[in-house]
Amino acid sequence: MLWKIIKYTSLAAVTGTSASVLYANEWQVSNLGVVRLGRAAFTVGRIVFDYKLSLQGIDNNSVESREKWSEVHYRSANRLLKLCSKNGGVFIKVGQHIATLEYLVPKEYCSVLRVLHSKAPKSSLEDVLKVIKDDLKINPDEIFEEFPLEPIGTASLAQVYKAKMKTGETVAVKVQHPRVRANSLVDMTTMDLLVRAVAKIFP
Repeated sequence: MLWKIIKYTSLAAVTGTSASVLYANEWQVSNLGVVRLGRAAFTVGRIVFDYKLSLQGIDNNSVESREKWSEVHYRSANRLLKLCSKNGGVFIKVGQHIATLEYLVPKEYCSVLRVLHSKAPKSSLEDVLKVIKDDLKINPDEIFEEFPLEPIGTASLAQVYKAKMKTGETVAVKVQHPRVRANSLVDMTTMDLLVRAVAKIFP
């Protein structure tokens, strides 16, 4: 019964959001994010299944119970870390926020997800220059005298470069990661659906 709930919840998350995302992105298949939806639903399904299966029949007052809970928290946190790292963007931001909720979530989640604060995935220079060109409608070579290979900082939604303009000025250039804008709608909708589903499974 539990597996059916997980399966149909995952299916609903994938199919229910796909149509709205296609419409919002003018039917551009590259912006659909089916893989992102499926990956998120599958990960949450595995986490829910792990908690239900591993903790079934455990005496919550025993030492064994505390150890079991910690083990499941740790496995689940690592699954969530993998999901955030692969999907990037909003998922990284949410993962970073969870890592700060020491007063609310198990310590295993805070410990594992804290890595997202210092190791946010980087976009390639090629992708960054394409974003600049697409947004400004001009070739970056026409604006910058020097543009470094590596950013001086990388965050969940953007990264920053120290570049030199054709005018001789040294400036900080903050560039949004590619696809963040296109994926934000589907990512936020996915999270909303999955949180609601988990709330029903764990009332």
